[in-house]
Amino acid sequence: MDEGAPRPDNGRIRPDGYEVLDAYGRRIEPEKPRRRGLGRTPVSMAVLVVCVAVYVVFNLVLNGAQVFLTFSPANGLLFPGLLTSIFAHADFLHLLFNMVILYVLGTIVEIRYGPARYALLFVVSALFASLAQAAVEPAGYQLGASGALAGVMAAFVRHNPRVMLYIWGIVPIPAWLAAALWLLYNVVGAGLGEASVAFVAHLAGFAAGGALSFLLIPLGGPPAAHGKRG
Repeated sequence: MDEGAPRPDNGRIRPDGYEVLDAYGRRIEPEKPRRRGLGRTPVSMAVLVVCVAVYVVFNLVLNGAQVFLTFSPANGLLFPGLLTSIFAHADFLHLLFNMVILYVLGTIVEIRYGPARYALLFVVSALFASLAQAAVEPAGYQLGASGALAGVMAAFVRHNPRVMLYIWGIVPIPAWLAAALWLLYNVVGAGLGEASVAFVAHLAGFAAGGALSFLLIPLGGPPAAHGKRG
């Protein structure tokens, strides 16, 4: 090889003004790292703070008073219980599990959908979950954000089916398989009639969130703007 031969200037192979366009003719900017935090995920952070605050006040300071935040149609706890029940939790492990899911999955979905659409997904999933559970168990006392987070999980799995999740922080499993096993667990639980967990709420929330995700971001549509225990 002739060491004196001129080498190609790789920096000039790409012409000046080079840009990448999407299917709609819009310029695609280089993607920046998606950082979680109040600026990118205000809804998730607000829900997390409210849930923790409600737990401290109603479970620790006013021991047992969280029952007044529940949704239980047969016991006259309709409104605001339909909404307040989303932010109340039965015990610390119930709160911890839901908040981990909110932070790990919810923030990613919020970054993709933007705060407004993510808030709509969260609330609609929660309402469908609570109403479905009340339809099969009107005397039950519903507590927790699990129904809303089930809808968030559905949206996450739709867009990230092959992302590896770590069960208990140890066992790697693709998101689609984790969701399938979780759904199977809830179907079996609902069939057995286990009273301590709102299995129907989980299933309804997942179905509502999955369906709504296709309305918010249709297949082939433009990319998203970046911006009882339940």
